[in-house]
Amino acid sequence: MEEEIERISPRDFLIKVYFEEKKEKRRRLDIRADILKLKNKIDFSGEDIVTLGNRSFISTQHLWWRDLWLENAVDINEGILYILDSFEKARSLEITSWSTEKSFHAPSRTNFFGIWIDHRPK
Repeated sequence: MEEEIERISPRDFLIKVYFEEKKEKRRRLDIRADILKLKNKIDFSGEDIVTLGNRSFISTQHLWWRDLWLENAVDINEGILYILDSFEKARSLEITSWSTEKSFHAPSRTNFFGIWIDHRPK
């Protein structure tokens, strides 16, 4: 019998991968291996995604890097790339460019609001 896959928001995906998994195991994540072990599928149908024409915004609802248990903002790159790859496959789109919406405060505090994506139909 196949295990049921839980659908989670992009924000919850980042929290699960970076905060829960890393904090529990007290180690640097091997993102490629750890993401594949998760029994979650990112849900792009919720209100966290806004699309108008060929531009979308995926909201992460104001996450702090520190809340995700990251040493620095660079650590989240593979998680963002996984979200982008999943978005492209789920929506049958080709991503032409993307950027993050964030603000920097103190050296240890970066607020992450979401991902801007430009795309076109495949």
